[in-house]
Amino acid sequence: MTLLSVKFLVIILIFFSFKSLLPTIAIMINVFLFLVRGIIYIILSRTLIPITSLIGFIKLFKVAVCNS
Repeated sequence: MTLLSVKFLVIILIFFSFKSLLPTIAIMINVFLFLVRGIIYIILSRTLIPITSLIGFIKLFKVAVCNS
């Protein structure tokens, strides 16, 4: 599966979970802003990105999706 099809699948699952487009859009905007903030923090801190940090970033992404 490509990344685009995975994103589309997540959007469809969220839509069918809430049965409305407004919560789906709000959740996707929240996830997008989370990713942007994480990338900006990595750039501003000017640190190396070890594998463990990337794994933590993926876990935080999962938490942001689940909590939304």
